[in-house]
Amino acid sequence: MKKRIFTLILCLALAISLCAPAVAADTDQKTGQDYIAGLVDLADVLSYFHINSSDNPDPIGRALGKMFEENPEFYDEFAEKMFQLYDDYSHYIPPSEYDLSYPKSNHYAGIGVQLSDVETDRLVISSALPGSPAEAAGIMPGDEIVEIGGKNVEGLVYDEVTPLLRGDVGTSVSVGVRRNEKPGILRFTITRAEIAVSNIYFEDMGDKTAYISITRFGDEKTAEDFIGIYDKLGENGFEACVIDVRDNPGGGMGVLFDILNHICPQKNVNLFAEKGAGFAEVYRSEGKAVFVPKKLVVLVNENSASASEIFAGSIKENGLGTVVGVTTHGKGFSQVHWTMDDGSTAVVTVAEMLLPISLGYDKKGVEPDIRVEMKKVPYPMPVFSPLEKKQMNQGDKSENVLALEQRLHELGYLTSAPDDVFDERTLKAVNALRRDEKLPEASYVTSNTVVLVENAIARLSQKQVWKDTQLEKALELAKGASAKN
Repeated sequence: MKKRIFTLILCLALAISLCAPAVAADTDQKTGQDYIAGLVDLADVLSYFHINSSDNPDPIGRALGKMFEENPEFYDEFAEKMFQLYDDYSHYIPPSEYDLSYPKSNHYAGIGVQLSDVETDRLVISSALPGSPAEAAGIMPGDEIVEIGGKNVEGLVYDEVTPLLRGDVGTSVSVGVRRNEKPGILRFTITRAEIAVSNIYFEDMGDKTAYISITRFGDEKTAEDFIGIYDKLGENGFEACVIDVRDNPGGGMGVLFDILNHICPQKNVNLFAEKGAGFAEVYRSEGKAVFVPKKLVVLVNENSASASEIFAGSIKENGLGTVVGVTTHGKGFSQVHWTMDDGSTAVVTVAEMLLPISLGYDKKGVEPDIRVEMKKVPYPMPVFSPLEKKQMNQGDKSENVLALEQRLHELGYLTSAPDDVFDERTLKAVNALRRDEKLPEASYVTSNTVVLVENAIARLSQKQVWKDTQLEKALELAKGASAKN
């Protein structure tokens, strides 16, 4: 009991010292140990002198319990600080947040999109899952979510948006997106359905080259999905493969081993190792590879962490493929996840991860074989037909209407192909632009509206967009190898 009370005192003192505002250093400034000693002295005074001390032992524990009872949110913060005092990778996770922090391949009711971790200031869709309601509605990778249920969600983070997109099967939600960084908002009404989540995404890139993205080494279904695709690449005519672990935060060592084990064709190869307090384990290959590509390329970036770094480092150091991208995150320790009685989770660092040759990579990351940075390039503006500043009405058919629609289409307000007829969809696109410009709707186009459209095009032309030069390089290497006899 004394040990438990002292631990509570220590944690409380450290939490107070960490939460307290910074003050100028002086000889009277209290340290964490000073706070501990002070609390112990105060508790001793209460226990010795108070009339009810025998009925109310452990004043510190009681006060701590009351503080958490009155401020439940402080408990989560307090517990997290306690874990973080050991190392950066240990965490306390409240019951409601675990699935968001460590999603597995499972089922949920929603629209079926995955959000990118790269652009932290925008909610960009990395993929619309095959067969999902989002894909059927026309949602595309790269779309930026700006509205949900008619409300602006710009500035919100992943954890805040996910509950808004999910819901009961059969219910509907309206989603507004911007496409290709255009100002126009495309709005979709999507009916939620049961979504089967996979951490594996496959695409045929042509020229006998396969692309596989591993978003997380999540659970055994992740390994099953990968192996089911990878083992059949040869019989499906593929000769090269790009495996993308960019933005992959890691996952289970067992899942990582299963995947590497189906890539390495030789037996008894040191794939990676773990070293903890009193134990060490080397994970060696069993020669289970069915498909051996002419060229294997692994894509990494600064957000590739933990198991994804081991994956890339093992491929590189065992000569199984070429790593392209930038230096990885540098998280070289593994954790166990211990579920508590209340449903919360203790994530505790237990071992250092070691690569076959360079061994530890914590705080250093894994260096790619070929360094390629992502680039921003000018917005690829198409050539438009000349647009005259004159009035246009519904029912008009002219080259000027075509020129107007071309611009509205590029701005993202007109979703279907431009033609030379001013119809209802043209007016709808015009008024969508006017609403975004805080102007009232109109029943026809004036010269002022034409100027409004031209100004919007001018702003768009000044934008810069990301170009995936990393993927371009990976495909160049892979396709170049598959083209050789």
